[in-house]
Order: sequence, then structure tokens, then C-alpha cells
Amino acid sequence: MPYTYECAAGKPWESILNTIKRWILQEVGTDEEGRTNDCLIIVDYLKLMSAGGIVDIKEFQALGFQIQELHNLTVKYDVPCVCLTQLNRDGITQETTASVSGSDRIIWFCTSFSMLKEKSPDELAEDGPRGGNRKLVTLKARHGPRTLNGNYINFNFEGEYARLTELHTRDQGLSNPNGAIEGADLPFELENEDEN
Repeated sequence: MPYTYECAAGKPWESILNTIKRWILQEVGTDEEGRTNDCLIIVDYLKLMSAGGIVDIKEFQALGFQIQELHNLTVKYDVPCVCLTQLNRDGITQETTASVSGSDRIIWFCTSFSMLKEKSPDELAEDGPRGGNRKLVTLKARHGPRTLNGNYINFNFEGEYARLTELHTRDQGLSNPNGAIEGADLPFELENEDEN
């Protein structure tokens, strides 16, 4: 797939938004009906870009203004946007929306909020070799289901190839631990547990 990468380090937020807008208008374009062609914006990651202009407001309020401006741009051009953010210290042990840095403002404007995390040793043991090594916990979803009651989506992360493969949910794996799971083709080799 064609992609464009733009380093945003040290740039003011307005410049980043203008770069996104220019990319949509000049490279992505529109169809015959004037709708934006299929594309995806990935912002890695949401943070306060500079302290400039923060005089009478708090940092979380400034972050909220940035997120609102990005949200308004995506609505105006009808484009999807995936934004990454950091977890605060609570994110190590908790899986709630409160564990996101600047959480109130981020959660207000996102359509879906999920946490991609490394699995704990207990989760790795419980899920077995077909369960992968990462989990995606969906805490907020306006247009679909959340993962509830300890359920999550299993992923396998292969860092040497920068590949992340979606597998099956935890509940599906627990209900069928030894057999094939429908829709869970594994494009990687499983290590033989006897050899380890």
C-alpha cells in the first residue's frame, strides 16, 4: 500500500494539522462525488507538542484543544484516524480509561478506545501457544462491542518483522483450547514446547 510518513517532532500542532490537510487534498484526493478517497491517518502519538500558549490553562486542557481540532478535521474530510497515546503508571496494572495520560479529553473525542498490551506470564500460560503474546482490550466502542469480563483479542507480535497478527478472543481460545479456532489462521510457526 502506498503511504506517506511525516516526522512531526518539534513541530507546532497547527503545522501538523496543516500537513494532514495538505496530504488529504493533494495526495489522497476525492472521488467523482467529492468524497475523500479511502485513506487512514495514524498519529503516533498524542501529546502536548509544545508549551507555547499555555499560560492560563492546564496541560490537559491544551491537549483537549489539540484533540478537538484533530477530531474536527477528520469529521470535515470524513477520514478515519488512529491515534496512539501513552499509558500512565496505572496502565501497568489496570485496564481502565483512567490509565491513559490526559484520559478525560482523549476519551471524550475518540470513537473507540483500546489498549494493546504485553500479556502477563499468567495470561501467556493460560492462553497457550495459539494465543499469541499481546492482547487488545477494547474499553470504549461507539459502533461495536467492547471486550467485557476479562475478555480480550489475542495478537501475535513479531518485532523482528514489525508484524502484528490478529488471532481470536480469549473466550474463543478457552472454549476450544486444543482445536482449530474458526477465523484464527496463524501465519507463524508455533514453537514446540517439548524443545524448550
